[in-house]
Amino acid sequence: MAVADLVPDDGLIADYAGLVACLVARREALHWTQLELDAKAGWTDTYTSKLESAVSGPQGRRAGNEILRLWLQALGLRLQVVEVARPRTGRMMGPRFRHMVHRPAAAP
Repeated sequence: MAVADLVPDDGLIADYAGLVACLVARREALHWTQLELDAKAGWTDTYTSKLESAVSGPQGRRAGNEILRLWLQALGLRLQVVEVARPRTGRMMGPRFRHMVHRPAAAP
């Protein structure tokens, strides 16, 4: 299975849960157990289980910088950051988010 088959239809992963889902799918596509990934990444047994369950409950662990680097390296992956278009005015956003649009302060 190609990595392109693991990401959403638009090709973008927008949150941590999506990233973890992609990494789990990649591990499964390689037919590796969690313990095999533990060994390949060089961390303790069951750590992959904790990382993969971080999105489903408090028992998991979220990956920090070094762990994420090792996780990606073991799976043969890299991250790419892509800029997405943003609305120019609050009118394009729903009423809940209008307060978040930056407006310059009025001159005194």
